[in-house]
Amino acid sequence: MAPLKHAEIQLDSAVSPSPPTGYLSWLDFAVDTMDTRAEEQERLFEGTSVSRQSMRDAVKAELVALRRKAGEI
Repeated sequence: MAPLKHAEIQLDSAVSPSPPTGYLSWLDFAVDTMDTRAEEQERLFEGTSVSRQSMRDAVKAELVALRRKAGEI
């Protein structure tokens, strides 16, 4: 079976709630509120420093790149 390369998402507004105020989508909300504590703590023990903000910034950059590729921005 070939891996899924993309999928069309059709939201049913009667079933799917609107994202919180200030967010374009639930994905934007998830990125902004993601919990990075476990990853940060794991890296401390590996001797590699990484900040929670740098993780969030990396995820946001990936989301922007995906939106550009999709022609959304």
